[in-house]
Amino acid sequence: FFFSSRRRHTRCALVTGVQTCALPICFPVTISGPKEAAVQPKEAAVQPKEAAVQPKEAAVQPKEAAVQPKEAAVQPKEAAVQPTSDENLFPQIKLEIGAGVQYLSFNQMSETDTESGKFSMISTQNLGAAAEVSLSDSNKIKFIYKQNTGKIETKGDTQLDKNELSEKTIQSEYQYRLSTTTLNSYWILAGLQIQQTPLLSTDINNGLVNIIDNQMTSFLIGMTYKKKLNVKYDFDLKIKYYLPLFANNLQGYDLKISNGNSYSGEISLTRNFESELSLSLNWGLRSQNYTYKINRDDSIYQGSISNLQSLTEIVLGWSF
Repeated sequence: FFFSSRRRHTRCALVTGVQTCALPICFPVTISGPKEAAVQPKEAAVQPKEAAVQPKEAAVQPKEAAVQPKEAAVQPKEAAVQPTSDENLFPQIKLEIGAGVQYLSFNQMSETDTESGKFSMISTQNLGAAAEVSLSDSNKIKFIYKQNTGKIETKGDTQLDKNELSEKTIQSEYQYRLSTTTLNSYWILAGLQIQQTPLLSTDINNGLVNIIDNQMTSFLIGMTYKKKLNVKYDFDLKIKYYLPLFANNLQGYDLKISNGNSYSGEISLTRNFESELSLSLNWGLRSQNYTYKINRDDSIYQGSISNLQSLTEIVLGWSF
């Protein structure tokens, strides 16, 4: 019995020793090793997921690159705007040359019967030139030169010393635009005009009535109405008032004028071409009245003059 008990006790002790030593010490070590190793594949499995995102980000790059052609496509549009700015460069110059027909009706009333007379003239040799300088969209300066020569037809008992008359006109004016819309614009103008005008005077030596030439300087003001009919055609209406300032006799006689006034009106239709050329048909009418006093050979003559002029001309213009 004792042997058995000891043996049983020893066996139990062995069993107990195994239980008390092997289980608490070895089990945690055995489990922890595989558990940590098992986590690593889980973390490693995340990497392919992150790597899978890279192709998605890389796929965005072609989208951003695709925007560049759109921005590049804007450049031709901006480049196309540049010619428009060139059109607004100043100063801009327009040159004009014209030719036409002028009719003049002249009437002079004098205290001396021999110096009263009427005559008319039709001039087919009417030539003109003009230069217009645009300083801005609203400011212009224009210079005009006209010359006409024609045959004189006398009326009544008037006997003249020549049957031909030549006239010259020089004019400069400043134009300012008051208002404008898409199709209409209104301009005011002011300037000076030097005009060669005739005067009848009796020659005491032979009793003939002479046509003597004078230069009259006048101040002018006026208004212009411009209407754009369409892309090719423009219509202009001009009204001017002339106030005589002084006059000079080209033969050296002492000449004075007073109580003078003159009005003119002009309409024009212009055809515009793509090559910066234009062709205009103009018609104008002018009425002039003033009184005069002239000292010729120590004799004083005085009276009044009234005349009416009508001009039809074709004008070719070139802008640059």
